[in-house]
Amino acid sequence: MAINRILFSFILALLTNGIVAVGAMSFFYWINNNSNNQFVIAHRRVLTLVISFAYLSYLFLESLNNTYFDHSQFGYHWTFLNMIILALYFLIMQEVRLSQVLLETVLVAAYYVLFTTQFTVLGVSACLCTIALMFCAYRNARRILRRRVLNYGMLAALGAAATTMVYQMGNYGGLDAWFWARQIGGLAIVGIVMLEYSYAMGDVIKHAERVKEQATIDGLTGLLNYSSFTNDLMQHFAAYKQGDIGEYSVFEVDLDLFKRINDTYDHLTGNEVLRAIADELTGWAAETTEGATAYRLGGEEFALIVDAEISTQRARAIAKDFQRRLARLRFGDIDADIRLTCSIGQARVLPDDYTHHDVYKAADKNLYMSKRSGRNLISLAPDAD
Repeated sequence: MAINRILFSFILALLTNGIVAVGAMSFFYWINNNSNNQFVIAHRRVLTLVISFAYLSYLFLESLNNTYFDHSQFGYHWTFLNMIILALYFLIMQEVRLSQVLLETVLVAAYYVLFTTQFTVLGVSACLCTIALMFCAYRNARRILRRRVLNYGMLAALGAAATTMVYQMGNYGGLDAWFWARQIGGLAIVGIVMLEYSYAMGDVIKHAERVKEQATIDGLTGLLNYSSFTNDLMQHFAAYKQGDIGEYSVFEVDLDLFKRINDTYDHLTGNEVLRAIADELTGWAAETTEGATAYRLGGEEFALIVDAEISTQRARAIAKDFQRRLARLRFGDIDADIRLTCSIGQARVLPDDYTHHDVYKAADKNLYMSKRSGRNLISLAPDAD
């Protein structure tokens, strides 16, 4: 009967451990990969450290309760010790930050020093070994995560050291085989669940990043697409209104008479021309001292967001530089006589703009003015009074 009750208690504890471990891991993954909540983004490092401390403190307190106060009915059972070992390891591998491993070192050392009933050579050695293994995991996290054998091996080593440390903290007498079967079996089962769930979450995150990249990158040119442009305009405008950033400008670029290239040659040639223009635009953005980001809005239309306050004179110099870049482009393998020109419209964000689209609308209006006036022209926002 006693064995059945112990087995029932073990199974319930095992299920609880698995649920709590997966839930905690999911929560930390959410914090570290959240890209929508501005509070989380702004305070991610502090949040992970504070929540890590709270979670580990809770587990250490429950472990103390398990070890010292709640073993009268079923004998010694270190349910929460397994949770501590898994949490220590997961948080190190998830955060890979010195502050995280230092926090865990303080908690492990305090737990041992404050609650041990006896200091033994083996106990002190096991404590130091536990800490050393945590630092080893931190220093080699990337390499360990790439190889399952190393990952499982490091967790097993940490589990052995931590379990030995806790065993040496008290005078438990002769602990029976059932105890060690429950302890080692529980750690192995929940450890496998944790590591495999971690790998599965890693695959999910990588897939989500690929989907996000495909949704934000133009497949033909590799530039950020219109969706990214709109999102960045929204973020710029919100930061501008809050006073976090200063004035910024938008350049809209349209290739002149691009339809002739497609009609004269073919669309594959047109795609090659668009890729060449994108390369020039990328170089243009990278060399702009004010800081800029390039986008393809669709078709032969491109854009640039310049993150600085620039005068009309400077805006003209930037626009002319890109026109010169296009004029130098040659396509000898297609037709050496191909010459490219573009029309450009520029606008700057204004204090009385109502939405993030207003600056884009103004740049688009100036672009239309350039094209209507004869193409290969530049129309700019006037200097502010």
